[in-house]
Amino acid sequence: MDEAIRNMKDVNASHKELEARELSLVPDLVIPHDFKMPDFEKYDGTSCPLIHLRMFCRKMEGYLSSDDLLIHSFHDSLVGPTIVWYNQLTQEQIKRWVVLANAFLGQYLYVKGLAPTRMDLRRVKKKTNERFHEYALRWRGVAAQVQPPILEEEISCMFRDSLPAPFFELMQANPTKEFENLVTSGDLIENVISEENSKVTSKSPTDQKAKAMM
Repeated sequence: MDEAIRNMKDVNASHKELEARELSLVPDLVIPHDFKMPDFEKYDGTSCPLIHLRMFCRKMEGYLSSDDLLIHSFHDSLVGPTIVWYNQLTQEQIKRWVVLANAFLGQYLYVKGLAPTRMDLRRVKKKTNERFHEYALRWRGVAAQVQPPILEEEISCMFRDSLPAPFFELMQANPTKEFENLVTSGDLIENVISEENSKVTSKSPTDQKAKAMM
């Protein structure tokens, strides 16, 4: 009889652990009727955690006074192993947003020390079949992680220096300091190159042979 009672208590205890309020990190959360979950940049544990926190909070502007909503929404900004870490947190551990933010920084602070340097950024080069716009976004993504941060006025110069021919030579004549303008110029150059290549390949072998005999 005593053993049966103990088993019943164990079952009741396990059922309590499965109740929604026990599984939730913020069981008393009331989501504002006008709230729409932002489209967060997903953090996978391989980039600077502080930068991710800044990006998250800027996406949540207008709701920064709601600790419960911040804690709840943070889950949607994570992916892969970082979600596993989040799901291991308990209500007892996380009472306020600042506690969650500090726990997150503590968990992934080592990644900050692995952030790319300026030397790493200089090694980033455009791939042979990579579209210019894709390369610009990839390069800027790495540049955003460099520690210490690169000054905005240095960005355009470093990006221009990373370009292969003929982009580099043609960009030298472009005095703009705006990264966006360099990307626009690069796209235009790429389009011109593509059109010229199309003209060459569209000529038939007969036409090319006849032109050579003239």
